[in-house]
Amino acid sequence: MEEREIVIRLDREAKRIVCRLLRQHVEALKEKAEGQKTFTRLLLAHEMDRTSCVLDQIATQWAQALPSLPAMSALPEPDAPEQ
Repeated sequence: MEEREIVIRLDREAKRIVCRLLRQHVEALKEKAEGQKTFTRLLLAHEMDRTSCVLDQIATQWAQALPSLPAMSALPEPDAPEQ
């Protein structure tokens, strides 16, 4: 399988949206994996790993591009109330 590094230039709001969508994708894959046969679970686990890798790449690139902004885990979800 081909592996590519993803280079993304996002503003803060776009990054939140992309990360939220990727997290939702991982959660949907976890739900699909429940009750599936072993092979299907392995395929879904591989897709979850790939999605997590993309999230990690976004977080790393975000930290390098704008080190003064909070880390990905410190950013609130767009639907969450600001504190």
